[in-house]
Amino acid sequence: MANSLKPAAHCLVSILMLSLAVFFSIGAPQALAQTTPDKAIRLVIPYSPGGSVDVVGRGLAKRYSDLTGRTVVVENKPGAGGAIATSDVVRADKDGHTLLLHTGTITVEKAAGKKVPYELTRDLSPVTLVADGPFALAVNNNLPVKNYSELIEHAKANPGKLNYSSAGVGTSTHLAMELFKELAGVDILHVPYKGGAPSLNAVAAGEVHMSFSPLVNVRPLGESGRLHVLATSTQSRTDLWPELPSSLESGLPEYSSSVWYGLFTPVGVPEKAESQLVEDFRHLIHDPETRQWLRTQGLVAIGSTPAEFNKRLNDEITQLQSMMQRTGIKID
Repeated sequence: MANSLKPAAHCLVSILMLSLAVFFSIGAPQALAQTTPDKAIRLVIPYSPGGSVDVVGRGLAKRYSDLTGRTVVVENKPGAGGAIATSDVVRADKDGHTLLLHTGTITVEKAAGKKVPYELTRDLSPVTLVADGPFALAVNNNLPVKNYSELIEHAKANPGKLNYSSAGVGTSTHLAMELFKELAGVDILHVPYKGGAPSLNAVAAGEVHMSFSPLVNVRPLGESGRLHVLATSTQSRTDLWPELPSSLESGLPEYSSSVWYGLFTPVGVPEKAESQLVEDFRHLIHDPETRQWLRTQGLVAIGSTPAEFNKRLNDEITQLQSMMQRTGIKID
């Protein structure tokens, strides 16, 4: 009789141990999702490869994959100032496997009332504000200026004869220069390109006179002598390039502009999947190694909550609407 109970007892112990293992694996705190779903995450980038958004997106994708084991596929969909990529994300399956990495361009669209096939506040859910950082103003080597003061003087002596490139109509690099023009009282023509990398390369090639671009993109070209960098777009120097003067030092003390990078999902993602993405990416951005990597890109890591990011978006839209009314800027 005793021997007949041994198999049953052994089976009971095995079941109990398995149940405990499952209990502790589920109950253990997890900062990042440890499962690897069959379907890869798509991270959609609204600009061409090589620009700052692409660099930040690919860096985040790699680190997210390393920490979670989940596959992330980066897709570049440039054009229409980011509207092509945004439309793609809005139309995507609402299953938590599609993310959009965007910049302040998306608030410019909203502030300007630009006709796009989506509505920011209706069709996209903020996940987290990843980081922000300064621009720098780069000029081609043939332009005889060394700082903001000399550029302003040269532009006033040659009204309408200078031009600048941007990553596209309504992009943050476009608005950065328009704000500069307003404060400096100068007339400089706009030449839009499809992305930050083509825009900056146009300056180095002498196709256009100047461009605001994220500092991390400008520095290698400046240090190699392919173009000249006048100053940052902020009122203090940056740790990434401490030798570069600030706007305060360069002759336009009231000027300040920066670029931000934020993650969105399409509205309609199940709450559990949305919350997991928020938790995962906020944890990732607050990781010391990620923060240091973002710093090497000339950025300050933020990792906001969705509510904080949403407030930033709404505040920025209000500020941009005010600037557009003052300056008469039209973004079609």
